[in-house]
Amino acid sequence: MKGTSRTRYLRTALVCGCALSPAIAAAQETPSQPIEAATSEQPSAADIIVTGSRISRPGITSPSPVIAIGEQAFAQTGAVNAAQALNELPQFGIGSGAGTQGITSLNNGFGGGSELINLRNLGAQRTLVLVNGRRHVGGDPGTSSVDLNAIPAEMIARIDTVTGAASAVYGADAVSGVVNIILKDKYDGVSLTARSGISSRGDAGDARLAILAGTSLPDGRGSLLGSVEYTSNRGFLGAGRPYGQADSGNFVVDPINGSTAIPGELITSSRGNFTFNANNQLVLASTLPVAETRFQRAPVATLENPSKRLLGSIAGHYDLIEQGNGFSSTFFTEASASRTKTSIQFEPQLMLLNGTTFGTIAEGATSGPRVPASNPFLQALAPIIGPIPANGIAVQTRLSEFGNRVSVIDRDTIRIAAGFRGDIAGSFKYEGYYQYGRVKAVQRDYGALDRFRLFAALNVDTKGTATLADDTCADPAFVAVGCTPVNIFGRNTITQQFIDYASIRPVSRSSSSQNVLSGFVSGNLFDLPAGPVSIVTGAEYRKERTVVSPDPSYINRSNSARFLNGVKGGYDVEEVYGELSIPVLKDMFLAQNLELGAAARYSKYSTVGTEFSYSLRGEWQPVDALRFRAVYASAVRAPNIRELYAPLSATSAAVQDPCDRVSDTGAPVTITGNRLTACQADLGASFAGFDQTQIQRQLVRSVASGNASLEAEKAKTYTIGAVVAPKTLIPGLYATVDYYNIRIRNVISDLPLQDIVNQCYDQASRPAEFCQTITRDTTNQIISVANFLFNAASEKVSGLDVSLNYTLPVSALEGRFNAQFNWAHLFEHTFTARQGATPDKRKGQVGDFANRYNASLGYEGKTLFANWTTRIYSKAVADTTILPSNALYSLQRIPAIWYHDVQIGLDLTGYRISLGAKNVFDRQTPIISLPARTASALGLRPTGGVYDARGRFFYAEVKAHF
Repeated sequence: MKGTSRTRYLRTALVCGCALSPAIAAAQETPSQPIEAATSEQPSAADIIVTGSRISRPGITSPSPVIAIGEQAFAQTGAVNAAQALNELPQFGIGSGAGTQGITSLNNGFGGGSELINLRNLGAQRTLVLVNGRRHVGGDPGTSSVDLNAIPAEMIARIDTVTGAASAVYGADAVSGVVNIILKDKYDGVSLTARSGISSRGDAGDARLAILAGTSLPDGRGSLLGSVEYTSNRGFLGAGRPYGQADSGNFVVDPINGSTAIPGELITSSRGNFTFNANNQLVLASTLPVAETRFQRAPVATLENPSKRLLGSIAGHYDLIEQGNGFSSTFFTEASASRTKTSIQFEPQLMLLNGTTFGTIAEGATSGPRVPASNPFLQALAPIIGPIPANGIAVQTRLSEFGNRVSVIDRDTIRIAAGFRGDIAGSFKYEGYYQYGRVKAVQRDYGALDRFRLFAALNVDTKGTATLADDTCADPAFVAVGCTPVNIFGRNTITQQFIDYASIRPVSRSSSSQNVLSGFVSGNLFDLPAGPVSIVTGAEYRKERTVVSPDPSYINRSNSARFLNGVKGGYDVEEVYGELSIPVLKDMFLAQNLELGAAARYSKYSTVGTEFSYSLRGEWQPVDALRFRAVYASAVRAPNIRELYAPLSATSAAVQDPCDRVSDTGAPVTITGNRLTACQADLGASFAGFDQTQIQRQLVRSVASGNASLEAEKAKTYTIGAVVAPKTLIPGLYATVDYYNIRIRNVISDLPLQDIVNQCYDQASRPAEFCQTITRDTTNQIISVANFLFNAASEKVSGLDVSLNYTLPVSALEGRFNAQFNWAHLFEHTFTARQGATPDKRKGQVGDFANRYNASLGYEGKTLFANWTTRIYSKAVADTTILPSNALYSLQRIPAIWYHDVQIGLDLTGYRISLGAKNVFDRQTPIISLPARTASALGLRPTGGVYDARGRFFYAEVKAHF
């Protein structure tokens, strides 16, 4: 078939995208053509399929609010992958990627190195990402969250974002909405792209090389195209930024916030706390400047993780049977393969050799027994630190001799789809395809050691002599594998021999696969006076499998970095679905168009049983310049493999004890209200001077597991909006206003640990579901919090999206100006942990901004093009649970942040040259740290995953067409 429906759709998508300034094309119903396309053939009104529906529709109207980024708009963002472009849209919350993933991400599993997006800040797991309207294998093991690193940027024709439930059309996970990445399927010629960028501080450089080539097949019966692209990002360390010179805490960067686990040890004895100073002399820690008793982790941590990415992609179609006797058949295929390598660096290994949690359920990878009294290196310190107790001495240390810890993740993704589409009879069309996707990841960790070998090397058999030469490790089993006593006391005292003996190089592997068999038929059933009644009906089978195999050292608890267990599981789902569109009125007074529609999907899961989702929609266009639209829909999210089958595990997390009476600086902390009463009841007499140290705060154990009894989440959503396009009165003006409301019940949730302990101590009723999860040791310190998944929570989000786009042709300049304004206002984001619980109101918190704005002004001429974009985040707080009565409240308040981006370039014959700058005025990031729940990576990444950590950034790109 010449001019297939998808070809026409993509042609329209490109036309729309080229007319838009860099950030967003407001819903794509009325495209403005670019100068060079002004005389091109208009797309057939009957062949358009827009995201949010499978029904071919006249023009490109959409019943759902659609935010779109066209091909040229994507280029103008200066992004090198889809995630970067999408995360700048006001509709997206805190994602997971190179700027957010650190030690905390690694402790929680093997998703490091992926780029995940988070629509409406409801979680990546509730944002369904499609490629050409089809599912994509999940990049985060055990979840459906798609790694956008695996999407070939050079092939992107358009990215559509639809807010609201779309499960009836696309299946599970479309709770907050759908992101549909539409790839090119036709290209004639060759395109070469080269790009390079660097920050104003000379780091964080990136580079991109890409080639796109395509051709039409003989007789115009098909096309074939492919692309290869390579990108690299060198990342940067905290040391390269003012806010990364020291650790952050209580919303300030100050050396006092550094870790008390230092290379010179902290030795607790009857005479006080001792450490080795910079001259390797053993002294009382209290006699040293604070800076010498703290280890600064932020300077050595990557704030943007270095990465490399290589992608190859092909797509094509061929008309096997051209239309004849009402039947046609076109074979189509698309395939991509990608490899990404990401490095995450953080501070050297610490060990807490105090015996507090060692051998208990709260034991962590950094936990260990006290240093035995028989240790000859410890005995040598007795004249200064005092007599050594029979049960040994408590020591906390930073094993800097082993170097910084680094995790390197290699992730390979392949995706292949192939099928047939065509006409059956009359208006009816069909499409059927098989799709296979697979992600394999290998994570290699460096800088960790075998903790059991360390413990054995501290337990020394002195043979009853004072001679070190004849000392051996006390355990013969370890002697047999080369154990020799180690001296951890002092700076740089550990020998290279012991480092080689104790170091381990764990290698962990994960694999996820997806098989999809899908098909549908669409067409017009019959005609009404207002037009044809259209229908779609289809079926789909999907099989998901995940296997996560941690290195044995993580499972047997010998690894000093973390404990992790494997995951193995999967599920199948069989689905049937249908969609109906009914035109009611057409070309009448106050009813240029009135249309109703519905969709439904029945799903049978091997895990949660049967589920049903549906949607109802309506459109009313009273006059040409005004159209109203509304959608009411239900959505389903079945529990993913990780949520169902993750085994019991315990990982380190940071928890601020609500009963802490002494700050890290030694200042008293005032506690009032319900919290005061609860702390007095739990801690008794010890509450008066109770002090939680920094180490104790940051190494609380989070005990969790999957839950095979989980049920599916259920959501009800509705959107109501209007589209204004006064072509006669104000040509070139296009505006949309849409209200959305998303309510989710049966939410699968494990609360942030800080929320759990706060709820226990701040609610007068002391809810058992919170308080019974908290375990304290004999000194009343919190050592663990149980945090299991359950279905008891509910969540609600509502807001308003406003978009204005105005294009003004200037014939004298053979160009046009384009002005655009996009505003996302949040009315509410409320999370309720269980029925009857106090709602957690998150509006105004980082990631849940009350207002976000994108505004741009651009010019596109025959040769010259330029664009200026301003992105605005309204004022916010780091944590809405920190109340004005808290002394930290004023410190956690963040003013409105403005970022300005600029791009200018030349469009020459066969070449397009662009120069750009992001964050032109080098706006510095606010500091988001503990105790805020939005703090990431123990507060060592103070940007909260939202604000620009990189600073001013310059880039240049050259694209050549042949």
